[in-house]
Amino acid sequence: MESESKPQSKSSLGLLGIFRESFKATNRNKKLLVPILLLVFLSISKLDLAQNYILAPIDERYENLELQFTRNPPTGDDLRLDLNTPFWRATFDVILEFFFIKVIFLALSSIVLLVFFVATVSSSYEAYNAKVLGPKEMLLKIRTNWTKPLLTSFYMILITLGIVFLVCISSFIAILSARNSWSPVYFGGIAVLIIVWYFYVAALWIFSIVVSVLEEGFVGVKAIGRAAELLSGKRLQASILMILFVISYVVIDQMNQVLIRSYDLSMSTRLAISICFTNGLNSLLTIFMFVLFTVFYHERKTSHDEKEVKGLYIPIAADIGVLSSKIINVLDLAHNYILAPLDEHYENLELQLARNPHTCEELGYNFPTCRATIDNTLEYFLFQVIFLAFSSIVLLIFFVATVSSTYEAYNAKVLGPKEMLSKIRSSWTKPIITSFYMILITLGIVLLVFISSLATKISVVNSWSHVYYFGGITVLILVWYFYVAALWIFSVVVSVLEEGFVGAKAIGRAAELMSGKRLQASILMILFTITYVVIDQMNEVLTTSYDLTRSTQLAITISFTNGLNSSLTLFMFVLFTVFYHERKTSHDEKEVKGLYIPIAAGEA
Repeated sequence: MESESKPQSKSSLGLLGIFRESFKATNRNKKLLVPILLLVFLSISKLDLAQNYILAPIDERYENLELQFTRNPPTGDDLRLDLNTPFWRATFDVILEFFFIKVIFLALSSIVLLVFFVATVSSSYEAYNAKVLGPKEMLLKIRTNWTKPLLTSFYMILITLGIVFLVCISSFIAILSARNSWSPVYFGGIAVLIIVWYFYVAALWIFSIVVSVLEEGFVGVKAIGRAAELLSGKRLQASILMILFVISYVVIDQMNQVLIRSYDLSMSTRLAISICFTNGLNSLLTIFMFVLFTVFYHERKTSHDEKEVKGLYIPIAADIGVLSSKIINVLDLAHNYILAPLDEHYENLELQLARNPHTCEELGYNFPTCRATIDNTLEYFLFQVIFLAFSSIVLLIFFVATVSSTYEAYNAKVLGPKEMLSKIRSSWTKPIITSFYMILITLGIVLLVFISSLATKISVVNSWSHVYYFGGITVLILVWYFYVAALWIFSVVVSVLEEGFVGAKAIGRAAELMSGKRLQASILMILFTITYVVIDQMNEVLTTSYDLTRSTQLAITISFTNGLNSSLTLFMFVLFTVFYHERKTSHDEKEVKGLYIPIAAGEA
């Protein structure tokens, strides 16, 4: 093994080259990969057997309930989904037990895979560089690094849930609003988009946990940002690799299905064949996927320009706050002017519903009657989204101007109008892309909290348990809200001031710079949130304390609220720019090349 020559730079490796080098690395490292493969196979097989053994009585209970439902179908009030009835309570208990056991075994399987993932990636990387690994060093590597892929995977789960949430919302709106033959085209487009995103996100997921194992200090969001940086220009190649692996997994599953259905076998024989055949091939394929993405990481790291671009900081003029406030005022006036007839229409429908509460009682049979209400709601929602988008774009444009000018002013530099316009034109899309990724993370958190809260609401009967759980969830949401909000603003500051850091890369860079100062950033967001709430309450007092016309209330709200909010927002941009400068100055700017913990026997 030691006689193998160390691989040279392979910056021009294509897909076939990566596969070829992966087979070579596997061959060099076979003395360690074979035991790892056997351990993965045995561990996953034992977990599968234990899972099937535990789920057997639950499956039997479910079959009995299904038989009971078939023989005595509920009628009338029994059809209501009431958890107090014995049948529905028993059904939900079975479903929750099944779900709970599945989640536990999924978590255990994931931990087993991640532990062996660390061992495979570490040993493959060293073998690829013609180094030798000893058992003690491998165990040390596993012990110090096995939690890093877990944390990185958690953030990738949030991004995935965010995508799912976004697709569900858009599909639901499309179902309500679709009236013509274009709806299949829309859903076809959504399906294609989901497939494309699935393979890219899956590739980014694996690549980011490879980064978390091999590069010291890159965990969680930072690892995802670093992975996105290294994958720049090779996203299609990474997605194709994932497509090939997914096809292979599907082929293995279909072969297993054909094998167990072609013969009249007992349940235990089918289970034994399925576990041995599927787990054996899947373990082999998974280990090779780990090796291949390790080689792919080495190729990207070798070919990637490691020198950090410092960013283009161009100074800007000083009357940004007044201009942004005026534009927001115009948008608010247009917003209220357009929504006025919709509000009046909605009030009429609300009055009609109050007079006849059964108007929309049976939506499925009386859809035309309720169509007006649905249309009005969708139009209202559409206009709100449009004006929110316009306001966000305006804010982001002035955000670019404010951040750039503040950074230059802080460094005693001067800016001209042409440079300001050039900076806005070249950078205004960067905060939008970065914000999109932060929206996915936020939606993922929302969906995760919703699912866990719903499961608790169904399964927990004790009222004190609800208090403790939902109280803890509320505190956790508040903590996460302020940290994620601070990370959001900090990441869009990074996207403006550091060239090449956009989207996940900007978020990763922001998380890196905020290390050790997360509490400070969260406190800043708490102070700004409190100030926004105070401004809103002052506006409520002003508009409700006197008998004013609607136009007067609107004028006070727009002038008072938008004026103070624009000033506060501008100051928040300035403050986070200064905070970024402080963190960037105090942070070690020398990019960590990756402390690859030596796993050769003499270096540990």
